[in-house]
Amino acid sequence: MPKIHRIIALIDFSENSEMIIKSALSFSTLTGAQVYLLHQVPSLVPVLSDSENKKSIIDAEKQKAMQQMEQIAQEYLLKNKIKFLVTEKEITIYLHEIQSEDYYDWVLLGLKPTGNLKRIFLGSTATRIVDETDLLTIALPVQSEFSLPATLAVGINYNYPINKSALSDLLRNLGNTIQNIEFFTVVTENDSEVFALQYLKELKNGFGEYNCEDQLFKGTHPLKEIKKYMQKNKNTYLVIQQGSRNIMDLLFRQFMVNELVYHAAIPLIILPK
Repeated sequence: MPKIHRIIALIDFSENSEMIIKSALSFSTLTGAQVYLLHQVPSLVPVLSDSENKKSIIDAEKQKAMQQMEQIAQEYLLKNKIKFLVTEKEITIYLHEIQSEDYYDWVLLGLKPTGNLKRIFLGSTATRIVDETDLLTIALPVQSEFSLPATLAVGINYNYPINKSALSDLLRNLGNTIQNIEFFTVVTENDSEVFALQYLKELKNGFGEYNCEDQLFKGTHPLKEIKKYMQKNKNTYLVIQQGSRNIMDLLFRQFMVNELVYHAAIPLIILPK
């Protein structure tokens, strides 16, 4: 029996929640996925509260959050299209708990600066989900208008082969929206350019039914070139895979996150291992 697709959209009731909900519904039209809104309550419990009072406070927070989500759904006439999840638990723990063999889960969340722009990713929920789960994760810069992807810029490293099955599933689920695939890699002085080029060619040939290109960047700080590369096509999403250290490390550096996610407003898709 085929798995049911489930898009779990994280919302915090900020002004950005509307964009996240609309994005989840747009993706759901491609996959037929069920849309779940997930909110984590703050659990603001006094230190000296006993277990009964603690439970009462958390239950009240959860009930209020559920009412807020129902109100959002009513405002957008979406009550029959989405379901609601509320938890006081750490998001990654809760995501593990609700995983099931019956579902293929996508996690959708917004990326926004928190004070200093250099902290946009560091210590965030997005980082924890990537580090602690093995779920397809879509992270959208909340300062930009949402659009479905037309081009996927797939960052790869020949030492960490990409999950071709997960990438194929993603492409199949996105349907005819994808017009181009751009495979790219970064080669440092410790890497083999020959092996990198061979792997780029292998991937390009392996996804020959799409319009594929490839690009190799040299050096430890190829930021300007990568940014320009990803902005050459409209509606480009950056795709990386958990565990692809070369690209992952580069992406999670503060300057890379600032330039690509905040200033260039490049959405991210993170494939499971």
